[in-house]
Amino acid sequence: MHLCIRYAFCNTFLLTISPYLISLTSLFTTLIISLILYVSSFTLHFVFSQRRELSADRFASSFVGKECAKETLSILQEQKLVPEKSYSLFETHPSIKKRIENIS
Repeated sequence: MHLCIRYAFCNTFLLTISPYLISLTSLFTTLIISLILYVSSFTLHFVFSQRRELSADRFASSFVGKECAKETLSILQEQKLVPEKSYSLFETHPSIKKRIENIS
């Protein structure tokens, strides 16, 4: 008798709680997927911004010439008009060194 009451109580308890467990699981899964999508789109934004800048440098050097473009970037670097960061993953512009190498 005691076992039957315990079994009935457990089944009733699980049936009552199971919709909440399912909704919590789906909520947790949705939050994890959203977080992964946010971080990846945030990172891709900076990657594509740097690619656009390198493409713009190549386009500009086709008009003014490679030597003039390299010289201009070197002047920007020497006069520290463009701040240089050691870590450029979360920067919209690549480093001057990378931009000069891209033009070559």
